Amino acid sequence: MSAVKFKIGDKVRVRKNLEAGVFYGDTLCVNPIPKMDGEILTINYKDDISYGVSENGYSWTDEMLEAAK
Repeated sequence: MSAVKFKIGDKVRVRKNLEAGVFYGDTLCVNPIPKMDGEILTINYKDDISYGVSENGYSWTDEMLEAAK
């Protein structure tokens, strides 16, 4: 998949039930990520495949995130 749902500056929430070792789009979910479910993050970088956030150095995809309400 790609990083097309969100823009830089958007607030997003980490989806629940992410599993370590599973690919979400083109990005592998690493062990610390499932423990972040429900956390609010801020998009500060995006390319064609993934997002970067201000709060950590992990890569995120559309499949891992949802809009924060």
